[in-house]
Amino acid sequence: MKNEIKKMVFDYLDTADGHIVYWLHTIDNNTILPDDLYYDKYEFQEMCAHIVTDGVAYQNYAIEDKYIEEWELEREEIEKEHAL
Repeated sequence: MKNEIKKMVFDYLDTADGHIVYWLHTIDNNTILPDDLYYDKYEFQEMCAHIVTDGVAYQNYAIEDKYIEEWELEREEIEKEHAL
């Protein structure tokens, strides 16, 4: 059976002390695992950027639209370069 990449979710959790913890998980996994959590916003954004530019399906709840749009444009440029 072929290993397929599942849809990724860009998510976040609010903590009791008012902080945000970013959560990157597959669409079918709602179990919170420590390896899926990011306390650094920029590290989380970098991981999400790779997912978008690699063309992996995603659902976004945590990243500002302007970043997603920028990454999608970058992906389109990469696809154009590979088509040449």
